[in-house]
Amino acid sequence: MNSTKADFSSLKFPDLLNDSSMFLLALIMFCYILEFPIFKYICKINEEQDQKDILYPVVKRLFAMVRIFYYLVIPLIASVILTNNRFFIFKYLTFSICYFLFIISQTFNIVVFLVAVEKWLGHFFPIFGQYVTSVRKGLLNKIWVLYIFLVFKEFGIYVGIGCTVDKDMQPSALGYIQAIILFCMAMSSVLSSLLHLSILNKIRKLAYLESTQLNNLYIYIFWLITTVVMFKVIYIPLITVIFLIFLSEFPLYALIAITGGVDSLTTPFIIETVYIVCNIDKIYTVDGGKIAEVLRLYFQ
Repeated sequence: MNSTKADFSSLKFPDLLNDSSMFLLALIMFCYILEFPIFKYICKINEEQDQKDILYPVVKRLFAMVRIFYYLVIPLIASVILTNNRFFIFKYLTFSICYFLFIISQTFNIVVFLVAVEKWLGHFFPIFGQYVTSVRKGLLNKIWVLYIFLVFKEFGIYVGIGCTVDKDMQPSALGYIQAIILFCMAMSSVLSSLLHLSILNKIRKLAYLESTQLNNLYIYIFWLITTVVMFKVIYIPLITVIFLIFLSEFPLYALIAITGGVDSLTTPFIIETVYIVCNIDKIYTVDGGKIAEVLRLYFQ
């Protein structure tokens, strides 16, 4: 997996792997389209209740990430198809969209990690929890600042590598830096999950107190981060094995790009799916009239 093996641009994915990737991308997009009206319907009927929850601003931002993803889905699919047809400019469009989705994924990890730290400090060290709460509220109110910071961070990485690293070694250097970012994202997810588990363990011991009862949005965030961790545990080793078997001639940064792409494409899907599962009782109560209401959401 050394970058000296071959030039990335001169390498070609095996036809079977390329066709399988296109099929999986189409399947993911189909799942997004299939569950989106249900997700939107549940958000609509829960909105009044959720707005009363202290975690509503957090969940609202997570749902905004899902909306941004849908705005990018159609140009992403079109650019991928046209890229396969050798339209050179659409390679840059695909790259740009995927990179922005990667920035959204980084934002997601930062937000949920702050929530985990805030809740953990609130339960075990209340005197410090209020400071993290202030940071989290300020960040959510100015979420665009975080997006701009992450964009400039990525731009700074490119400029820094371009100015300090030999041209032949630039792809490898970029791959290693992005690998560090992905590793930090994975570790933040694991740490967030562990912090939530310690909170739940304490709450379980104090279950007889009314003040320790969990609200719906906290349960959602807990299962959301737990699902993200379990998914990473599955797909990172799986992608690595596939890479070593079928793409051993590719440089390391190709593996990093594929892993980052999978993470970016699946994070919004996990946000939607976990919210639907946490509110599955709303689906059971859908009658014929409500089914029509759900279907109308496709066209809104």
